[in-house]
Amino acid sequence: MRILIQGDEYNLNVGDISMLQMSMARLRELWPDVSLEMLTGHPDHLAAHVQDVKFVGVSIQQFRWFGLRKLLHKWVPTKARKRVVVLEDRFKTYIPSEVKFSNLISSAVNRADAIIFCGAGAITDQSLGVAMKRLEVLEKAIHAGKPTAIFGQGIGPVEQPQLAKRIREVLSKVDLIALREKYNGLPLLTHCGIDSAKIMATGDDAIEMAYSVRANTLGNHIGVNLRVSSGSELSTDQSQVMTNISTALSNVARRHNISLIPIPIDHSDHVTISELLQTPNNSQHLNTPLQVIGEIKRCRVVVTGAYHAAVFALSMGISAICLAKSSYYVYKHSGLADQFGNGCEVLFLDDIRLREKLETALENVLENAQENRQKLLQRAQLQIQASREAYRKFYDLVEERKK
Repeated sequence: MRILIQGDEYNLNVGDISMLQMSMARLRELWPDVSLEMLTGHPDHLAAHVQDVKFVGVSIQQFRWFGLRKLLHKWVPTKARKRVVVLEDRFKTYIPSEVKFSNLISSAVNRADAIIFCGAGAITDQSLGVAMKRLEVLEKAIHAGKPTAIFGQGIGPVEQPQLAKRIREVLSKVDLIALREKYNGLPLLTHCGIDSAKIMATGDDAIEMAYSVRANTLGNHIGVNLRVSSGSELSTDQSQVMTNISTALSNVARRHNISLIPIPIDHSDHVTISELLQTPNNSQHLNTPLQVIGEIKRCRVVVTGAYHAAVFALSMGISAICLAKSSYYVYKHSGLADQFGNGCEVLFLDDIRLREKLETALENVLENAQENRQKLLQRAQLQIQASREAYRKFYDLVEERKK
């Protein structure tokens, strides 16, 4: 059995790595002799986190340009196409031609018995070029007659008509779609005309990793993450937002005599958290999912701008307060809050009462942390079961086609 995996960027983000590790573990449970190949732009980095997988290495720039180029040729007005040609000529010294790149993908697809797109949040306007590329790979697999599935997916927001069109064209033909949340993703797919019979809402694949190493009792710290990126629409020059968060955290920590500890998910989080907490950057050793999860186990609550810091916490029965500004992160966090219920709250970074609301939310969570814990663990159990059922359903589908 040979399976081709495509996933998120897998650079230095432990959330992405955790989803990949869990997806590979489940595939190997179902097919003990499976041979795994993976499309990645970071084979050297991934080699430290996964074993027994063959990497099909293509740079992230190639991934993005592949999707963007097809988009530009199809939708840019004729008068502007000369500029597109100029851009292509500028990049041709280090970007392979579309034919060469397409052949690379086609060769990997043809070698595989099945193709999956494992946990990610890449089918969205925020990652338009990448999303178009992901869908292109799935389409090649479909045309080749290969079984296809996407697992643990966050889909949306999608406002770009061209992306919505490609979702309708491609995902309508994918065999199985397992969403990590149903609050936003399910209505979007329904609006795009995707058959609900092939959709499952399973939660994030990484839930099981954190749940399986949960502590028996809650910790006594406040875990802190803040995401500064184009996706979050938060920048380091937004000093008032940073001050409001820092003040709220400090006030609550002082009143309860508890510590604030950094919870980095992406490599870029280290510096931001250090600036927020006004402490030395002492979290650089946290480079694997289990190392980060180990820090979260020490917490009673996690305040985070990064999605997977909340996923890890909630999966271990630890309440989370999610901070969001962009529509992309509002989608991610609101969907997660719907999956877990009480114990997961979303606050908006552009709220003029952010400091006050964050302090109030922290006080409430600290008071109700123990009560929330069991409910969160029950929600985690249900999502783990649903996710495993999705993989089993795909296994049955693949095996049936072999007959």
